[in-house]
Amino acid sequence: MQIHEETQYGATPQELFAVMRDPEFARARATASGALEHDAEVQEVDGTTRVVSSRTISTGPMPETARRFVGSTVVVEQVERWSAPATDGSRNGTASLTVRGVPVTFEGTMTLRPTAGGCTHVLDGTLRAKVPLVGASIEKVLGPIVTSMVRSEAELARTWLARG
Repeated sequence: MQIHEETQYGATPQELFAVMRDPEFARARATASGALEHDAEVQEVDGTTRVVSSRTISTGPMPETARRFVGSTVVVEQVERWSAPATDGSRNGTASLTVRGVPVTFEGTMTLRPTAGGCTHVLDGTLRAKVPLVGASIEKVLGPIVTSMVRSEAELARTWLARG
């Protein structure tokens, strides 16, 4: 299942990236997502920034058919890798999301580009549930959850930007 989300911000790419790479923001987005447990770490190596997070979340909102395969909680591991900034502040990156012990993955690309009024963050990727017979059904359930999570994180980022 393809996922495309484009979000506009009234902040420069540098200002938004400062929020996105803040370990406290990573923890706040885990808490906002309803994580029962979470951990986040930011690593900088040779101009590349890696934001790694792990969240234990309840599967309660998922349909019973999906919960039968995964249990009452799952551990979602997310890794974002960002390039060094270009002269205009733009960045390219990759995003991956895995569900520990479950054949569900998201792999995508991200861009952060300046605009006249701030910047645009674009996420393009593919959500896959490699479960025989029901994989497509699981993707249809998880797709809106992933999209909602991305939109929720965008709203949280706006709140953090407004704090200054």
